[in-house]
Amino acid sequence: MKNQNLINRIIIVLFSLTIFTSCTDNVSYDEDAIQLTINEIVSTPTNSWFKSEMNSYKPDTNVMKEIINNFDSGKHKVYLYANFNCGCNSQQTDISHLCKVFEECNIPESSYEIYSMRSSTSKHPYKSRFSISELPECIVMQDSNAVYFMLDTMRQFKRYGQTISVEQLLLNGLKK
Repeated sequence: MKNQNLINRIIIVLFSLTIFTSCTDNVSYDEDAIQLTINEIVSTPTNSWFKSEMNSYKPDTNVMKEIINNFDSGKHKVYLYANFNCGCNSQQTDISHLCKVFEECNIPESSYEIYSMRSSTSKHPYKSRFSISELPECIVMQDSNAVYFMLDTMRQFKRYGQTISVEQLLLNGLKK
């Protein structure tokens, strides 16, 4: 009985360490980013939170009208990066909220790309154009140039005790 308790404790400790180390941002991986669609994210059982967050989010309709008026699919593209294997960052929901904005504004899937990355150092197709300092991140591109790092800006607002919605961040990026 003592041996079984010891084995159970060892298993729990190893499992806890595995979870802890898989969610740290300072771990450097050299893996490639994986491109995903919203349907692929939603259909993955571990991402059940994504659809519920998307469905429950109520974006500001006035800002949405401005996004519709300012978004030019010939000029703008948005890249979203997150670690969908880890729910350790509360900003993961910002990705689902932004997907809701895309849906509500009828922004075509060809105007944005979603990537799952293990860390900010993972290889991604646009690494030569910009680097990602922290996950998750959303980058607004204009004429193939990175003009606005949305979630990096959101983190700056939070440092000063302010909040800004993802739809306002997207609009700010479109106006660059």
